[in-house]
Amino acid sequence: MSRYRMVYTYLPLRGAERSRGEYTDGVIFRPETTSGIEKSRSRQFPLPPVRPPREALICSETTPTATMPLPPPPPQPSTSRASAPVPHTTHRRYSEGQNRTAVAPLLDENRTKIVVSDAKVYVIKQTLNNCGFLSSSNRLTLATDALIDACSPFIQPDNLLQKWASDNVHVLYKSVITPMSTILNRFKKGTQDVVEFLYKLQVSVWTDSETEAHHKRTTVDFLTGNDSLNFIFGDKVRLENGQEVRFAFEHDAIIKIVERVVFHDANYKCLVNSDGKLDNIFAISGAAACCSLQEFAQGSFKKIDFTYPDFHALYKRLMAFIQDKIRKSPMLLVRWEQLHERIRQRASPPSLVASS
Repeated sequence: MSRYRMVYTYLPLRGAERSRGEYTDGVIFRPETTSGIEKSRSRQFPLPPVRPPREALICSETTPTATMPLPPPPPQPSTSRASAPVPHTTHRRYSEGQNRTAVAPLLDENRTKIVVSDAKVYVIKQTLNNCGFLSSSNRLTLATDALIDACSPFIQPDNLLQKWASDNVHVLYKSVITPMSTILNRFKKGTQDVVEFLYKLQVSVWTDSETEAHHKRTTVDFLTGNDSLNFIFGDKVRLENGQEVRFAFEHDAIIKIVERVVFHDANYKCLVNSDGKLDNIFAISGAAACCSLQEFAQGSFKKIDFTYPDFHALYKRLMAFIQDKIRKSPMLLVRWEQLHERIRQRASPPSLVASS
């Protein structure tokens, strides 16, 4: 038994303890004669065993890489009472049975930047033209496809190309997939300035608060309650035969969201497919409008995040509505294509429209 007393401290180790590489978790053991510490009578504690040195996990590689075999890792240091300095190693630590491979640089820094930039453009195109809501696994697949497409000019063999993308997708995933979240946030932000006015949630300044809250609750319930899609339909339009029809996705709010988020941004407008189909963009805009409307469902504003778990099902419903109701009806399809063309024309400078 050694005469030691236990002292709790939050200060880092200094001096001899640091040079010997001792490890403590907020508790250090010092003899009673240690200077600078008040001496007192205390219980006797056995000297604890010295913790073995921890293996350093250091990896200085920052560029995307391909796999190559590593030499076997160094042997684990044996446990002893004498403190030893932490070994400096560049090897990764592997669990038993894991394939012992490491990554070696394959693309230089400049080419890596080009690959990441082109992969982001790929993700933006897919988000705007094909699908704006993806699950986590599908996002990982999209990021992998984006890397394969972006690095194909630099890596020719297909097997090495896919291997490179698979090995580096987890390193570059966050940088590559971020534009998808950015686009969804832009759609949500684009609705916040128009929903209150174009869906007539605003009332006179002279209206008392209870009447205003009741008006917002009933309006939002009519537009979105019980899974209703009333919020996507525009005002009545009189046809040549005298029939009055309300066309889907022609509400002023939906059209304004499409124009403001996509076609008023030159960086996004140039990435929209030129085949005239804006189905995906209209579906995202409708889902974003519904999200902003539901923020007033209780009569006052309460923020709701525009996320995959909450609005993917609605997005799929809107896409199904376009495919099953609009594109399978000759009359509605003509009107739908005319709507797309008019939006494109309004977003283009007058000189370009005249020249075309």
